[in-house]
Amino acid sequence: MLISAPVRVVGPRSQLIRRCKSTLVSNSTMNALPQGRLSAPRRVWATYCYFLKERPLLTKCSTAGLIFFVSDLGTQYIIRPKCSDELESNKFEFDFDRSLSGASFGILGAGYLHFWWGWLETFAQARIPVGRSRLGNTLLKVAIDQVVSAPIYNYFYFFITNAFRAFPRDFSLIANFQLQMETELEGGAVTDEESKPDVGAAKDVLVDAHHRACDMIIPMMFKHWRIWPTVHTFNFYFVPLHHRVFVQNTLLVGWSGYLSYLNNGGLEEESKCKQERLEHEYQSGVEIDCPISVS
Repeated sequence: MLISAPVRVVGPRSQLIRRCKSTLVSNSTMNALPQGRLSAPRRVWATYCYFLKERPLLTKCSTAGLIFFVSDLGTQYIIRPKCSDELESNKFEFDFDRSLSGASFGILGAGYLHFWWGWLETFAQARIPVGRSRLGNTLLKVAIDQVVSAPIYNYFYFFITNAFRAFPRDFSLIANFQLQMETELEGGAVTDEESKPDVGAAKDVLVDAHHRACDMIIPMMFKHWRIWPTVHTFNFYFVPLHHRVFVQNTLLVGWSGYLSYLNNGGLEEESKCKQERLEHEYQSGVEIDCPISVS
């Protein structure tokens, strides 16, 4: 009796795993989401590859929004005030509006990079083809990206996050709808003045956000250029175009937290905390832990 050896069947699922490992995605392996006995990390990665192929812009934007939101929450917890447990004002609470403002920029920023890096790839390839000099092609992209795009990206981070947090609630259409519903339920009527958004207040918010962004952008760029040219040289040289936003978003887990720290008065809070510590130590001789600067 002959026993045949097991035959390895290479189906769409195994092709999908292998394709994701090599960061190449083709239509033949993206007909269905991964199923079966896959480890959790491989299943997550294969699912990400699938949606990256089918919905690249939506996938990049949603991933960036989640990263910015979670990173900001983590930053709030890490740098929470620890000056004195006896002070009721130091009781920690998450600021979800602040995290949502960061997530809003993450979504817009990922969409911007999706189109910007696509154009940059075409532009650099026409000037210095990869076949002629891959390093030259990479350095050209890094130089243009850091001189042209990086200041714009960082400016709009501070502008959008500050505007989002400070935007008047009475300017919101949702707030006006809620006001009308509540007034009608109480038997009243909403006047035209009440239903109109406060355009003047909204303009002031945008002007203040612009001034805040201008104040932050120059010192921020000097910090940015210490790290990101090296990161993007690696990213543009080794990583395929469709995965570059993912690489940046992964590193933004820490960097976006640092931006949030600077943007939300982290240095001022640390200075105040140190002053309270000195006063408390002078009076009682007991040391109090304070957040450490991230600069």
